[in-house]
Amino acid sequence: MEYEKLAKELVGMQVENARPLSWIADCIAARGEEQLLLMLAHRDKAVCAGELAECVGLTSGRVANILKQLERKGYIERTPGTQDKRKVLVCLTAAGREYAKQVYRKEVDGYAWLLRVLGETDAREFMRLLKQGVAIECPTYDYTVHNRAEEVLRIEPKKVIVVEGILIFQSKRLCEEMDIKIFVDADADVRLCRRIRRDVKKRGRTIDSVIEQYLTTVKPMHEQFIE
Repeated sequence: MEYEKLAKELVGMQVENARPLSWIADCIAARGEEQLLLMLAHRDKAVCAGELAECVGLTSGRVANILKQLERKGYIERTPGTQDKRKVLVCLTAAGREYAKQVYRKEVDGYAWLLRVLGETDAREFMRLLKQGVAIECPTYDYTVHNRAEEVLRIEPKKVIVVEGILIFQSKRLCEEMDIKIFVDADADVRLCRRIRRDVKKRGRTIDSVIEQYLTTVKPMHEQFIE
């Protein structure tokens, strides 16, 4: 399944619907700088500071403190409004846009990691519930024990759902739930290099264990179900 694309949809929902989604508001309160940067990057234009506070559901004082920290780091600029000098307009600097890209990448990777643990059956149910406008409790995965963890992530519905995965088109029932299908191909050596880099850096595995898994399960399954 194309988990990364679905993760991007979830991040988009995070910045578009912050106020009505309480779990997003809690996330913004805890990690205010990064979330406001995402929102500014998503708007891609100068935004009134008061409008930011209204969108994310935080107090104007809390947002003002966050903006002050971002300005001190050189990520934003604050200027008086052109028509109403009492209003303060906020926009990203070049450094802020670059850092927002890094934050976005981190958010997408985090959601994609969580979604990969679902598997085909749960992923299909996940899509069905989201299409019906039902929030779900998404399982998380513990790579140290190769099993599901106790923690869950509450995910709210979205009008457009993007699902990603390497075996997504193998399931006829799952494909029946899709309106648009896209397959992105990559050379085998590129895929292997990416897997080694990810598993060694992010999952604490050895190169030998990654290669063994690739040769015994990943490569054979790719040849059987994709090629």
